[in-house]
Amino acid sequence: MIDIFLFEQQFRRFQEHVIKESGLDFTSFSSNPYTAQEEDYKYDVYRTARKILKFETWREADIGAGDIARSVAEAIELPANNLVQWQSRYGDESRPHHALKSAIESLSDIETYDSAFYSLYRKSDDPNTFESFVKLFGRKYALIAYLLFLKDRTRYMPIAPSYFDQAFSLLGVDFSTNQKCSWENYLTFNNILLELKVLLSEKLEGEVSLLDAHSFAWMISRTIDDNVLSENDRKYLELSAKQREAVVQARIGQGYFRDELFKYWGVCSITGCQERSLLRASHIKRVFRILYDNVTYYTFLEYAAIINTNTKLRWSCS
Repeated sequence: MIDIFLFEQQFRRFQEHVIKESGLDFTSFSSNPYTAQEEDYKYDVYRTARKILKFETWREADIGAGDIARSVAEAIELPANNLVQWQSRYGDESRPHHALKSAIESLSDIETYDSAFYSLYRKSDDPNTFESFVKLFGRKYALIAYLLFLKDRTRYMPIAPSYFDQAFSLLGVDFSTNQKCSWENYLTFNNILLELKVLLSEKLEGEVSLLDAHSFAWMISRTIDDNVLSENDRKYLELSAKQREAVVQARIGQGYFRDELFKYWGVCSITGCQERSLLRASHIKRVFRILYDNVTYYTFLEYAAIINTNTKLRWSCS
């Protein structure tokens, strides 16, 4: 679903932003101090919340006592948790887990809540559990996604619909999450992030987590300035599918050709640059004019090289 050309554009933009903010090359999410500072809190929230839940110790006999529901409420109300806007900024009734808090205080329907949480964390029926949460909380997408994230961060990610819809637009994905809280929509959301994870892994030539891909999408839509498609990107989207494919093949999808040139050259053949993310496999043609028997002929010498994308080439032949 992700447009490869637009991904490359957004990755370059992201990379430039990180280098500017950190003063260091961007080689991985965990090793760069800027990306670590901006996004590592999600791992801390995940670990802290799971320590509070201790769902591996839950038993079916606990359902109805309210302890399960109280631990879930505590895991939501972490001071560092901005993955869900749980604070009562506009009154208690505006909080996404207001119904849960009311059930805990009155003990009404507490068995229903305990049972739903037990089903999520101790069983494997996530689609039906998701829909049961919709009935309990309403379509509180960020809250429900957060609860699934705490179950398994290798499959489920938190969501902020407006920001991720913007990120998907920047990546050329025709998909939205805003006001579309459903299991099918959430599954597609995570699958797009999984595809993004694969692209980032290939780009960085190393392991990238699903949470790293989530951070990348979040940052290109919220943290980096000018988070809209450039005029060139919009013109690209106006091209036909065949024309876009030609642009991708010419600019990015070089595959075997690129790999073989890296084996031969290893670095930029002009500048000596070794940063692979800045290098492109290129054909270079040098034109020669030959005068023979009062007739001018033109021929060229063609060869292939690894070129730094920042290098401007200009051949002048007479």
